[in-house]
Amino acid sequence: MYQGLLPAHYIDEKIFEHEQEKLLKKVPIYIGHEKMLPQVGSFLVSPQANDELIFLKNYNKIECFYNVCQHHHASILKDAGVIQSISCPFHRWNYNLEGRLIMAPKFNETHCISLNKKALFEWNGLYFIQQGLQSIPDSMRQIIDFSSFEYESTHTVNLAYNWKIFIETYLDDYHIPAIHSGLRAMVDINHLTWEYFEDFSLQSIFFHAKFKDSQNKKFNEYRKIIEKISQKIPIDKISWMLIYPTTMVETYPYMNVISTIKPISAFETVNYIDFFFNQKALDLCPELKDIAKEFYLEVAKEDDDLCISVQKGKNTLFKSQQSSVNILHSTLEEGIRYFHDYLHQQKIYPNFTTQKSSKF
Repeated sequence: MYQGLLPAHYIDEKIFEHEQEKLLKKVPIYIGHEKMLPQVGSFLVSPQANDELIFLKNYNKIECFYNVCQHHHASILKDAGVIQSISCPFHRWNYNLEGRLIMAPKFNETHCISLNKKALFEWNGLYFIQQGLQSIPDSMRQIIDFSSFEYESTHTVNLAYNWKIFIETYLDDYHIPAIHSGLRAMVDINHLTWEYFEDFSLQSIFFHAKFKDSQNKKFNEYRKIIEKISQKIPIDKISWMLIYPTTMVETYPYMNVISTIKPISAFETVNYIDFFFNQKALDLCPELKDIAKEFYLEVAKEDDDLCISVQKGKNTLFKSQQSSVNILHSTLEEGIRYFHDYLHQQKIYPNFTTQKSSKF
């Protein structure tokens, strides 16, 4: 029998703290893609890891260091860039790209110490901390393909609702016709497939045989570019992959997106959106990146409005102590049921009964 979640699971700060300890501090956390480090010395300080980690490409491989100098323990780097060595701005202790100390001004000798490292786990160019991925087959690399793509930019969005509402909306294709005028003109929700594995789910939606007319200006601009480029680079579908529980890898025409949410509190979430573009498509149509990003962010804003409404509704149910009904469409919302099953398998919520039981 399907077991959903209670309104309290989206509102109670104690439940959120329990999720942090029992789930979020243990699961894979995406910190960057190898395409974000295009040359030796490229680095980024990962916001997904609270700016505590340096994601860096040295002469041998991609590594991850704690962003803490071994001298007075100051943070070393900010944002992203290209460096020849890792230099602390306060006392100018200098480390090579392998993290080993190579200079300590005014000291008679250079101590044999190094920056502390954090273990990395890689899949398909995506790098994670805390845990690797166990069940993703090699065939997924053909569906989620970054080989012809280059990193373009990262967009950060602050969200005023519980992180699980974001994930459930991501897994919900039922709302597309009502909310997304541009997206519904592109994809056929009746031509949808789901795949489920231990670590992730994948939904693939095929395009309409011919894109439908839309009053959405941003979609119409994107549509013109797609129709132009598709004469040389064919397309057939979009794919939305959820790596449980907080990382989404998405494929659109000539644009890949990695979206990572960071839960802040029961009512606060941050979404980091990394954009990648097909370089051959950009050569054919340079305006692709701006128009595709604008279309994506418009769809994201439409989802944001829906999520805010859902959070308000759950607040109302919680305050009024009304029972809630969990009824999901058998195909268009099937991913939500599997996501809830995943959460229950982690045994996060068994001791929390802060509201009367829902009707299932």
